[in-house]
Amino acid sequence: MKYLIFLTLLFDIVFANVDTFIKFEAKIFPKIVLFDKDFKSKLIDNRVILNIIYCDENRKLAHLFKKNVFKKYGDKIKNYDLVLNLIEDVDLELDKKATGVVFLCDFKGIDEKIKFYNENRIITFGLDESFLEKGALISMYIGKRVKPFINKKIISEYKINFLFSFTKISKFYIKD
Repeated sequence: MKYLIFLTLLFDIVFANVDTFIKFEAKIFPKIVLFDKDFKSKLIDNRVILNIIYCDENRKLAHLFKKNVFKKYGDKIKNYDLVLNLIEDVDLELDKKATGVVFLCDFKGIDEKIKFYNENRIITFGLDESFLEKGALISMYIGKRVKPFINKKIISEYKINFLFSFTKISKFYIKD
């Protein structure tokens, strides 16, 4: 019985942390798009469009992310309309009509999808550090402080330029 209570508490703590982390990312990721020096050229009909890619098993996480973005920003970020599209991984078609793409799960072929968006200079976000290994541009670093984690190889390879103030507060990910 003690083990069951312990496992239940552990389960609650782990998922509470994931929820807290996703809420934090929902506040930060849309704002990061604005730190791209070329973000105005990446607007679609003068709108910031974020595609949120999820797998069936984390559908609730995707809805939580979307809910928290709208809670923070409403339907505007700065003076631009903000559009959030929830797209299940199996329905993902390669499309340049996005300012940013948030990957909330890993799936077969993700590397090629991330590469497509990077080649088209669309900001790619990953739920955690493992997505940086697959080529995502941004994730969040959790250490003594939580800060944006920028994939140095991708930023250089695809010549994506962020404002200095953003890179100064970020940590660079360098794959060994």
